[in-house]
Amino acid sequence: MRALNHIVATLVGAVGLAVSVPAQASVTPYGVSCGPVLAGDIHENPNHSTLTLQVTHGEPHALAAMVIGVRPLVTPLPFSSCLLLTEAYYLEAFQLNGAGMAFWHLTLPTGFHGEARLQVLEVLLGGVAGLELMSSNGVYVLVPPV
Repeated sequence: MRALNHIVATLVGAVGLAVSVPAQASVTPYGVSCGPVLAGDIHENPNHSTLTLQVTHGEPHALAAMVIGVRPLVTPLPFSSCLLLTEAYYLEAFQLNGAGMAFWHLTLPTGFHGEARLQVLEVLLGGVAGLELMSSNGVYVLVPPV
């Protein structure tokens, strides 16, 4: 057994050995917020994964939309000095609560893998133009194949 350990240690030292560890799901913030802040986390367990998203620092009871896409952008928004940070494949309208916050807990099916970029757009009525769009930072969600 000692000889085998010595041979393996010598081969690892001479050739190098990379041990493959399964990739972890992740939620990574990117870009800059000019209003609300979007954060997230993902928890994996044997039966499913849960993606948790939280919006903070919004205006109380403001109308908003979750922008869901895949490709990143850096595009100025109309009626705003803020930026759209993801190509919009899907929009989901919602309203922030009295503290300017919103929460989501999404259960991902077993075996799900993929990626998405998400961002929140807050719609403020009033001001000079009568309408102003405020955008959060983006979050990049990655769930690699197992």
